[in-house]
Amino acid sequence: MTTRDLRTNPWGLLAATSLEGTAKGNLYVDDGESIKPNATLFVEFSLTQSTLYASARGTYKDSNPLANVTIMGVPSMVSNVTLNGAALPSGWAYNGTTKVLSVKDLANLTSCGAWSNGWVMKWS
Repeated sequence: MTTRDLRTNPWGLLAATSLEGTAKGNLYVDDGESIKPNATLFVEFSLTQSTLYASARGTYKDSNPLANVTIMGVPSMVSNVTLNGAALPSGWAYNGTTKVLSVKDLANLTSCGAWSNGWVMKWS
């Protein structure tokens, strides 16, 4: 599968926390074809305790939505998940055995592009 082919699919994000409950990561995006792209995008991810931040900068416009977020290492039961302060009443599940929080059905909430704006996901 080529980069161009992949660009027709929504994004998914996997975060694995440290023993301290933190994680950091980066994503670089460009057109996937140009040797010297005219526009690029750099996304920074930061997870602290029960909050995941995504912050983008750059001029490349990626219109693919974010489909799902999976967070590994969530230590305690989750009863509430929000995206940018709005409660997500459905589309998420917490597995207490594996300590994994799975958040799905985000495409409509990020239809302008997963990285078009920064966002904050919180759980408690």
